[in-house]
Amino acid sequence: MEKNETRVLSVRLDKKLGDEALALDIDIKSTIEEALKQKVVRTKTKRLSKVLKETIEKTGISKREWIKSIRETRDGR
Repeated sequence: MEKNETRVLSVRLDKKLGDEALALDIDIKSTIEEALKQKVVRTKTKRLSKVLKETIEKTGISKREWIKSIRETRDGR
């Protein structure tokens, strides 16, 4: 099994929230990692969407034409 490199981060949590999570046996490390992974995916998606929108606007191609072109390229594989 491949071992990933890790980084130690210090996070301040609301004391009540941290205590409640521990009382409920919530794995805080895993929960934070999963939330961060989801946030990274959402942020990348938003940025890609913005770049695509700007590209479409600059090329003057309609959104419909752009989608059609992508589908034709994908279906041609």
